[in-house]
Amino acid sequence: MGHKGQISQQPDIAAKMSEAEVYFSMGLVKEAIEAYKAILSSGLSLDLQTKTKIEHRIEELTQKEAADEDSEEDSEIEISEDLSLTTEAIASEDNVQAILDGAFALRELGLYDEAVNEYVKLFRVDYPTDKIVSEICRCLLRIAPPAKVKDDVSRIIEEYALDEKAKALGKFRLGLEMEKINRPQYALGLYQEASALAPDDARIKERLNYLTAKYGPQKKVQKNKAQGLQEKKDRRRWERLNVQIPEFLFVEFEMDKGDGEPKPFRLKVTNYSKYGLGFLVPSEQRELLKMIRPGDKLKDVIFYAKWAIIKVDALVRHITELDSGPHKGEHVIGVESDEIIESSVGL
Repeated sequence: MGHKGQISQQPDIAAKMSEAEVYFSMGLVKEAIEAYKAILSSGLSLDLQTKTKIEHRIEELTQKEAADEDSEEDSEIEISEDLSLTTEAIASEDNVQAILDGAFALRELGLYDEAVNEYVKLFRVDYPTDKIVSEICRCLLRIAPPAKVKDDVSRIIEEYALDEKAKALGKFRLGLEMEKINRPQYALGLYQEASALAPDDARIKERLNYLTAKYGPQKKVQKNKAQGLQEKKDRRRWERLNVQIPEFLFVEFEMDKGDGEPKPFRLKVTNYSKYGLGFLVPSEQRELLKMIRPGDKLKDVIFYAKWAIIKVDALVRHITELDSGPHKGEHVIGVESDEIIESSVGL
């Protein structure tokens, strides 16, 4: 009887070990440590070899975590230099398949933002823009509403696509993805942008004409030289400021419960990018989810970093329940704040 129970545990042990090993191979130190510790405390019957391996991994990762923290305090690297080195490494190794494999593994684990970061690397190598856009959409549509996905992917295309033809193909593919989820008006606007970039592309023309006939024309998209120069200027402005924007650790703000007494909340910042941040809502603070909804503005949010404190307003973009990973069952509040950029100047 005990022998059969031990056999039935083998798939569970293998699955949990596989998840932990993926975290380890992708360099996700905290997630890997949590996954390995969860196996040890799960009550599963582990053989000596597996238990020894897990203990060795935890020790190795703990040392790496401590070393990484020391390195963050001691070094300052310009983002432009860091990006150029990353790009050179990707191009020289031509590791397209490695990027695809890594992104796929992250996506399967529910780490969608991390997967998108991997897919973005493909813009710097010889990989079709339309395929990159499709994969990014597949990730972001799991954690954000279509309107935000459209805006975020459009920004990614504008920033990372290497030329106007690639941007046109990216916008066209994004339009097709919007049609798949029944957002034809979003698609129509994207086809207009794509047509402005590549007016001779027959596929773009055909789809644009079809949707225009069906839903009516939207405001005409005009792409001129002055607009292009302004976009580059804005992008350079971000790159100058991005070095100075701190890595936020947690936030604090108050919400009115309706009885006149504000309730304070303190949430961990789980991920952030150029366009938004994510606040992790643990189960013990779930009442916050009943107080806010997408479109609300959070007033006087205090962002804490290692070397800065910033107080700004933030707009709630989405509220998403995590369906996998270490924080499964908890929620992430996605917010945006243009004021963060302005408040970071001069820090």
